[in-house]
Amino acid sequence: MTCSARVGALIATLLISALACTTESAEDPRLREPAFFSSTERLAPLLEQTARLAGTPMARLSREIRQTLAGCDLVGARFRPDDAAPGGFLPEWSCLDQPAGDADTKFKEFALAERGEHDAILFWPVGEDGRTSVRFDLSADGSVSALGELIVPSHPGLLGLLIPGDAPPAAAVLNPPNTLIRAHARPRNGLGLADLVPSGGQADRMFALKGRLLEGALLAGTWEINVLPPAPGGRLPLPILALHHRGIAPTTAALDQALSQLEATWPIKRTKRKFSFLSRSSSPDSIEGGCFLELPLLPELAPCWAVHPEALIVGWRAEAIETALGVPAVSASPNVQPTAPAQLEVRLDQFAQVDRALQGVAAPLGIGDLFSNLSLSVEPESEGRVLFQISLASRK
Repeated sequence: MTCSARVGALIATLLISALACTTESAEDPRLREPAFFSSTERLAPLLEQTARLAGTPMARLSREIRQTLAGCDLVGARFRPDDAAPGGFLPEWSCLDQPAGDADTKFKEFALAERGEHDAILFWPVGEDGRTSVRFDLSADGSVSALGELIVPSHPGLLGLLIPGDAPPAAAVLNPPNTLIRAHARPRNGLGLADLVPSGGQADRMFALKGRLLEGALLAGTWEINVLPPAPGGRLPLPILALHHRGIAPTTAALDQALSQLEATWPIKRTKRKFSFLSRSSSPDSIEGGCFLELPLLPELAPCWAVHPEALIVGWRAEAIETALGVPAVSASPNVQPTAPAQLEVRLDQFAQVDRALQGVAAPLGIGDLFSNLSLSVEPESEGRVLFQISLASRK
């Protein structure tokens, strides 16, 4: 699977589970029924773009919609549960120009009212009691913009990491020049990372993740994730994580405790090393860190870490930390201020470049060849409700 194909799956997940927008009829049960409604004419350019991704589920779906609904002005889809389908639902498409019965007529009237002046609307349940609706504006070149609202479920799980509070996130410590994916947020209810690791589970037993390292007292709440191009000679993109801490000394001690437990459990030994970074005054400095150079759990994995003055940083390989913290020849200034309380950016065009570099002319057409950038920003609206803005820019 190419880098572009992997990021295509990411986009599908985002559009299904993280987009949002709705009206004041918040208690209408139809708002939790998974459904999609659109003008066929306005949807056509996006379908034409994605149909070019030969051999992918996205292309097959695009062709299916175009063939099934040829000559139709209004298109609708209801989604039935299917464990084998992405998101757990399978769409059933229909033409709503002449609804087949009373249920379709009411759905058409409801969806038209909710869609307003926009081109399309998606309703989707989130968790046991949350929901999302999203209004789309579709451009003639295949670009997509969306405005939305999410009613946060009682148990958001990982989604909670993108639910911002009133306090803004700290300035970024990761600022590589060629990022494939960048995410940055300060969750409303804190990181809660220890709660995401079940006690006694495999991750807990293998990696000592329930230790002091993930206790709320040590972490300041802001997190960052970047995904960088593969290391020289490598084939996999390199993820890197920064967890902003409250103090370098206790964080270093907790990290040492966790690493010592790992070394006592597994036949591995850390290798110490230093990493260069730019300080707040833009002067070069260095910080202590280390790596597990012999950890053949996943391809190209040689995890490294460093305790920055503001964040604990963990990378897939040393090259990730060196790139994200090092002193580049040309780069934006360090400590970038976030533009939204929670934000995500996927540089699809950069993924396309990676695919071409790895596979040359043999690389199939990927989503990064059709779209240049996907961005998501999240703003707190009120307790239990957050607003989204989504942008998918076409390269057409």
